[in-house]
Amino acid sequence: MNSSTVHLLDLPDEMLIEIFNKLSTADVLNSIWGVNQRLNRLARDARLTQSIDLTAEQSYDERCSMSTVILDRLCSHVLPQIHDNIKSLLVEPSSMQRILRVCAYPNIHQLTLSSIESKDFIKYLSDNSPVLHIFKQITHLNISTIEYYNNRSQMNLNTKIYTRLFSVCQRLTHLKINGKRLRSYSLLPEYALPLTMCSSSTIIKLEVNVRTIDDCLRLLDGRFNQMKILNVIIDSIDTPLLNIDSHVVNFFLSETVS
Repeated sequence: MNSSTVHLLDLPDEMLIEIFNKLSTADVLNSIWGVNQRLNRLARDARLTQSIDLTAEQSYDERCSMSTVILDRLCSHVLPQIHDNIKSLLVEPSSMQRILRVCAYPNIHQLTLSSIESKDFIKYLSDNSPVLHIFKQITHLNISTIEYYNNRSQMNLNTKIYTRLFSVCQRLTHLKINGKRLRSYSLLPEYALPLTMCSSSTIIKLEVNVRTIDDCLRLLDGRFNQMKILNVIIDSIDTPLLNIDSHVVNFFLSETVS
């Protein structure tokens, strides 16, 4: 019986793209870039490069920066060649500015920020931020925080962040904020929405943590007048003091579990 060996490069382009899409895009790009003309062409294929995770896994729910060697290679050689294809990026604080500044991303509409602290996030929203244009451009923003604060200064900072966020991100339609909580010491999630300061006429879907059911109901008072979907995690569900808007047809609650 004759035996034959099929090498990876013997496979058709469609099959290679399908295989690559099941792997980390950043690892694939780092591995195949510069090998030969065919792999360089595949690395530029929009089917592979529309959504890219430029982080490394640190733990189950936290991300960290990729190795310096890989990040240098991607920023110097790969991203400038595929930037027009990119529609979604996942980045983390230590490498975020470098990645977002290395080239233009004319088609990006979704940004995911992992393991970011509010004191850093508000800097990215300032008028002199070198990445401010990205926030003005995106329609989808996902934020994962790593803070456990429950003091007045942190609450004031969160208020400033949300006020600035909705002022800058005027194209934003989808906002998800996944803030960690330390419930044994804190009654207020770190990124509980500062309800008196925030409004948007573009938000369609909102996913946030709030402290009480009344905080949740205030989200339905008209400040997000285009909102169709609201997903909330409530720290404490007690008898509400406010009435639910009579226009609300479906309303679902989820309480956090210690």
